[in-house]
Amino acid sequence: MRFVFDTSVLVDYLRDDELSVNSLIVAAQRGQIFVSSISILELHLPGERSREEVRCPACGETIQFSRYRLTNKSNQEIRQQINRIEKLCEEFKIKVVSCSPAAQKLARLILEKHRSPLGKNALTDSLIISTGYIRKAVLVSGDKRWSDVGEDLGIKVLSPIDLVKEF
Repeated sequence: MRFVFDTSVLVDYLRDDELSVNSLIVAAQRGQIFVSSISILELHLPGERSREEVRCPACGETIQFSRYRLTNKSNQEIRQQINRIEKLCEEFKIKVVSCSPAAQKLARLILEKHRSPLGKNALTDSLIISTGYIRKAVLVSGDKRWSDVGEDLGIKVLSPIDLVKEF
């Protein structure tokens, strides 16, 4: 089985998020993990997503949502993050793959149909999603908006928690 992990899972891994670590362990035990070079490049962006949990006052359930905030990471902090990802790739035999011409063409089609739902990350997300499609892989992302794109393309999209539960 093949898995393509989204940047959001890697960022959570860098925050020592237990769920992200567990999803990487499960995927490594079940098959091959791929990370797009786009995800490595995204570590250089001046912002990051954070996941927060809030208790719904109406129903009492815990709801997770993402929040984007600007950060001023230094080049040294970025280099440290990339070094951690490189060590992760060595440890779990994760392949960092470039975005092929076929994936780029598919990303353009994804953008034409799903640009608005994917939001401000539409360009990078469409490239990572298309990489998963080309590699016939399960996409692993904390971004719920990917589900509609995956359904449209006929590929499976799992959140890290669903990956751990399913396998």
